[in-house]
Amino acid sequence: MPRPGKDKIDQYLVVLDNIPPSYDENLMTEYVEVVLDLGVKFVKIIEGTALFSLEEDIKDLKVASRKVKRESLEGQTIELMPVEKRADNSVVIYDIKPNTLDETSLKKFIEQKFNGADGCVSSCTIWSEHHLGIVHLKAGFERLVEKLLKKAKHNIGYSMKIVIEPFYFNFHDIVEKKLYSLKSVQNASPSKYKGVQHSRKTDLSDSEEESESSSSSGNQRCGHGTKDEESGATGSDGMNSYSESSSDCDSEFENVRREQEEIIVNEGKCVGAASITDLKDSDTGTGKASLSRSENKQIAKGSKQVYSGNNPKGEQENCVPCTVNNRDRKEEAMSEAQFLLMKEQFGTFNDCTVCFKKEEKKVVIEGGMKDVDEQYWKILFGLKEIETTSLELTGSMPKIIDKQTGKTFLTTLKEMELVEFSIENNNLLLASRKLASLSAAAEKLKGILNYKEIITSTYEVPQEELDSLKEKLESQLLVEVSWKSNSEEIYIEGFKDDVLKAKNETNKLLERFNEVSGEFLVDGDVANYLRKNPSQKISSILQSVTDWNYDEGEENGTLTYKFKGQISQVKEVEDSLKSFVENIVTREIDFKNEGISDADIKLITQSCNTTDVKKKLSEFESQKKCFLKIKLPNETAFKAKGEITGKIPISDTFSVTTSSCIQIKEGDIIDEEMDVLVCVLDESINLRKTQIGKAFIRCVPELNDRFQIIQIDNPDSDVLTVPGPFSNSYTSCLAICGIVLSKWDEDTSPALLENIITKVLDEAIKLGAKSLAFPALGHGRMFKFPSDKVSQIMVDSFVSHLTSKPEIEKICIVTDEEMQSNLKLEAEKKLQKLSHNIATVENNSDTEDDMNQDMDENIVMDLEEAGDIEISITIAKTDKPNATLKSLIELIRKKCLYSADLGHEMLSVLFPVIKEKVKTQITHVKMHSDSVTNKSKITIKGLDKDVKKLETFIQSQLNAFETTLRNKVLESGNAPPRNTIEFLRYASMITEMCPSYWDFRRGPSFLQRVFGNYYPFRTQEEHTITVNVDKKTKKAITELFEQTWDPTKSGRGADARGLQANTNVEIINVERVENPLLFEPYSSTRKSLFEKYARMGSLCHDLGSTLPRGQIKTTEILEDFLKEQLYHEVNEHFLFHGTKIELIDSLTQRGPDPKLCTNAMLGNGVYLAETSTKSDQYTDQRESRAQKGEELKMLVMRVLLGNTYVMNRNHPRVQKGATPLKRPPCVQCESDLCSNTSHFEYDSVTLDSDPNDNRVLFREFVVYDISRCYPEYIITYKRK
Repeated sequence: MPRPGKDKIDQYLVVLDNIPPSYDENLMTEYVEVVLDLGVKFVKIIEGTALFSLEEDIKDLKVASRKVKRESLEGQTIELMPVEKRADNSVVIYDIKPNTLDETSLKKFIEQKFNGADGCVSSCTIWSEHHLGIVHLKAGFERLVEKLLKKAKHNIGYSMKIVIEPFYFNFHDIVEKKLYSLKSVQNASPSKYKGVQHSRKTDLSDSEEESESSSSSGNQRCGHGTKDEESGATGSDGMNSYSESSSDCDSEFENVRREQEEIIVNEGKCVGAASITDLKDSDTGTGKASLSRSENKQIAKGSKQVYSGNNPKGEQENCVPCTVNNRDRKEEAMSEAQFLLMKEQFGTFNDCTVCFKKEEKKVVIEGGMKDVDEQYWKILFGLKEIETTSLELTGSMPKIIDKQTGKTFLTTLKEMELVEFSIENNNLLLASRKLASLSAAAEKLKGILNYKEIITSTYEVPQEELDSLKEKLESQLLVEVSWKSNSEEIYIEGFKDDVLKAKNETNKLLERFNEVSGEFLVDGDVANYLRKNPSQKISSILQSVTDWNYDEGEENGTLTYKFKGQISQVKEVEDSLKSFVENIVTREIDFKNEGISDADIKLITQSCNTTDVKKKLSEFESQKKCFLKIKLPNETAFKAKGEITGKIPISDTFSVTTSSCIQIKEGDIIDEEMDVLVCVLDESINLRKTQIGKAFIRCVPELNDRFQIIQIDNPDSDVLTVPGPFSNSYTSCLAICGIVLSKWDEDTSPALLENIITKVLDEAIKLGAKSLAFPALGHGRMFKFPSDKVSQIMVDSFVSHLTSKPEIEKICIVTDEEMQSNLKLEAEKKLQKLSHNIATVENNSDTEDDMNQDMDENIVMDLEEAGDIEISITIAKTDKPNATLKSLIELIRKKCLYSADLGHEMLSVLFPVIKEKVKTQITHVKMHSDSVTNKSKITIKGLDKDVKKLETFIQSQLNAFETTLRNKVLESGNAPPRNTIEFLRYASMITEMCPSYWDFRRGPSFLQRVFGNYYPFRTQEEHTITVNVDKKTKKAITELFEQTWDPTKSGRGADARGLQANTNVEIINVERVENPLLFEPYSSTRKSLFEKYARMGSLCHDLGSTLPRGQIKTTEILEDFLKEQLYHEVNEHFLFHGTKIELIDSLTQRGPDPKLCTNAMLGNGVYLAETSTKSDQYTDQRESRAQKGEELKMLVMRVLLGNTYVMNRNHPRVQKGATPLKRPPCVQCESDLCSNTSHFEYDSVTLDSDPNDNRVLFREFVVYDISRCYPEYIITYKRK
């Protein structure tokens, strides 16, 4: 038996009181399941009071209380009460074996459980015959109760075990009082009062019951007494009554005795005819075979009064007074169709007769009470197995069906579908034990019954002819034919197929007495075609009738041909004209299949309203002998003539709540401007294995490595979250969530997918995200998730979460065309469609300074306001309609959707000029990236002459731009002031390909890279150019080296082993490394830092005031012309890096690799110094130092320090044996392994110097990403 407290089911506990002694747990379980229609988990009965744990909560306690009161047991009214609460200072002991445990021992056991707290027990009582004990503790010992209830079973001694459970008010307090009372009664007269049960009145009765109860003598109802005045309050207050004097107890039980006598006196009086006591065998007292849960439900729902025991007023329903020989009679409503399905249950059974009253539509059961109850239950069960429905019969349908042919039809249908029929009150009742058969028969009958045709005739047909036809049709077919005198209408009703046959026969009769006028109407596009292309064929067709005329009507109106003649002649003309018109077809342009987007439709609309295009279309119409129908959207709904967009996928938006929606679109998820993007990973955490993953890598190259790092810390996680910002500014989302999937498994994958979606949405909420973009999860060849399953799970999950999570405002599903269609269909089943739109970005900025917003400006057209576009041709089949339609599409593409492409690295700089020009042209300019070179590209589409004008204009601007290209875009007149957030935003939108002073910038290779579509390099070495610097630069770098050289520290420190003290150096040469392929990722990372701190709204900390020992020495010494090339807004500095001379070429071609750094104090990274003395220690081998005069090489590197994490020699991670850093620590928690997606990392690490500690004699700087440094200068020197 489960423990209520332990299993957390307190909210489903109820108490039933006043239960007869003969009713055990099984019978009471059946009673509750039938009366309340609720499943029972367990039941415990003690002295007529039962505690039930239900499978679900009772929705209305008052209604439930009235139900159980009406269903009395053995004449006793059952009371239902809720469990009020647990007692804080009481517990109940079960499973006490007889003669094994006394109250003193139990009390000591309880006190020992609380470390021997003597006196904690207020009272302790054991009832051996019930194997039950109740312990009440004093106030202040509530924690002991919690301790005792932590487990169910407790050991007392070596072999004795007891069960401790909670003490529930409204159950245990009632039981306890009964047990005390019985003990007192038994002491007075044990045999006389044994088994007397008390009822407990609850507050669940309705006002009528309460008023009647209060008015009855002695608060009695149906022969039972309730004495709340004598029993006292429940709970701990009620326990005070236990210590009352024996005289009070005697008085109380004298009342009980009287109540019992009243019950005995009332035995034999009328009780409910179908009382639940019928569940018991009246002779043996044993229970019948238990009913199943489903049977109980059927009984409770199907019976009008399964239990008709005492109702609140003591009245009996469907009940006759019991006679001496216990005879009974019961009735139940039943249709003839139901009777036909249950014939075997009618007849005489033992002392009982079951018969069907056809006229009264009911079943009557008469005989011995026990047999009547048994047969009544069987009838109820049988009825619940039968499904029924009814079809209304209108007009003469009852009469038609009652014909022999109608009965034969129903008999055939009955044999086919296993359905019985009966006609009652102009309804055809259907009954079957199989719902599918019932539905099939009903659907079939719906389509054929009650069919009616009305034939209008002005011809004078002899009455005898009509009477003969009526007799013939009604005898052969399931129809009724009628007409009214002085009426021109003939009515035929009946079965559909027979009605149509009768109509045909009637028309044949009418034609024999008819001379008719004919009329042939042509409307719509065919009428317009005939007006534009008159045909001699029509004239020749009309010559066969005696008279005809032609009404051309208004333009776009109906074209009418009227003619007169014999019926056969008129019919022949009509057929010929119909055949001729059928040879004229309409072909409409399917814009979707033609790949014509909504943006293209706007261009077509605007172009078709120009004089030039109108003239071309008119010429086409005349040449092809066709009619062109052109219905265009309302041009006034367009906000501007031309527009500039990014990628414009077709999308459908569905409303979930007033503040949230789901958007389904076709496109690339990486292009979405959402707070969180979701990609798919396989179990190896390799983005390159999925198409979506490859798209993410192209735009965020470091993403795969970051996923793998997170997966190391969270090996079992199926959702990996990488927070932004990202090195490539292609996406500005807050985070990218990678979800780990495996191949589809029918049993596990659906639940797994729902769980993953929940986790992603929870992660998004933690990040403060309001929008997410998902791909179609698992769709495709790799994971093979069924499209319909994916659509259903994703839409259902998103609807559920958006309803319960108001933080999320929008979820976008980005997929291919096929999956988009599946998702759209699934969403349309559940949601209201908001829009079908082409625009995904709204322009919220009116300033040209906000270039990022302007670049994505999309002049939205409201298709719902503008209306649909329709362009079609109407043409004769002989004039090749398909080929003509193709020619029309080619003409529209050529004139209205003319296209031109322009590629240029710096098109974004010309954006404001292009934007203004576009607004004056019928054009659509799309800004995107070339799929091969990933460079900026413009596609211009629109009216042919406007596209050519715009193309010429942009090209002229580009030519002018090339001739005036500044050495440095960030220093142009458009740049905001330095050291401002505006400057950071501006800088984050422009990539500097290389420093302005590089020789490479002035050569042909640079121009090819800027204006061409390919890289000019073919080999690894070819892209690295090393040039000698000019005198000014050489002097500046030489002074930087010499002024940071400290001979007093030469030879000091562990890494300086083998170097002599007070060594001096001589600079031989200074070269500059011009490697654009290596500089580009460095420039991209710098852009990401601009974007990061622009988003944060702060500049990087000034290292001069942040570092304990002040500004970096190289920055203090550096000449101003070189400082101007650095961006102190993100702490970009020049620092020294020492390496072996044989590694110089590798470093300048590929950059330093942090992974090759081993046994370093601060982990694997790129180590840099502000003094040349420190870097000199690493330019040769410690074991074999270079000889004096031997050439060595050192690098001067650009470094992006950003916000640096400062450590000193006392930092725990610097101590011997400490774990090296994996990356810069977290800003919030200072952990280098932090996985909190809402935290941010430092950009670098600085180890402060200490002149008294050789380990940290020099200040060092460490970056952990190759793209954060660039080797710009090579210094060749020698030691002296």
